[in-house]
Amino acid sequence: MELHKNHNWQNPGFEQTEHHPVVCVSWHDARAYAYWLSLRTGYKYRLLTEAEWEYAVRAVHETGVPTATPRRYWGEDLEEKDRCKSANGADPTLKEQVPNWPFSINKNCRDGFAFTAPAASFRPNAFGLFDMLGNQCMGMDGGLLAWRL
Repeated sequence: MELHKNHNWQNPGFEQTEHHPVVCVSWHDARAYAYWLSLRTGYKYRLLTEAEWEYAVRAVHETGVPTATPRRYWGEDLEEKDRCKSANGADPTLKEQVPNWPFSINKNCRDGFAFTAPAASFRPNAFGLFDMLGNQCMGMDGGLLAWRL
């Protein structure tokens, strides 16, 4: 599997279904889609700000107290075996599909998804939100991560 400039959201270069996250879209594409969806539905849609995304992914209550106290989003398991239950990350499944993968992988995990996973394949966070980490780069408005999508 290699990413090519001719890959796009309809043909990302790997198998996807309607249950997988959209990939190969730019930050501008995502903003345009939110605008289009707002016009179509009458509800306002937009990308989260970096602060909003961090609040949602950490699942912290208004009091500022986390809903749970683990240091890691998957809990206190130092061996990280529970991380596979919480997010789709780079693991041996990916390395089997892309032997020359240039980045590190989590050898303690095997989630079964080489690329993206269908929505809600992993357990939700304390707010009941699925897929807040892993699976793909997220795009948001403002902050240091605004370019990542």
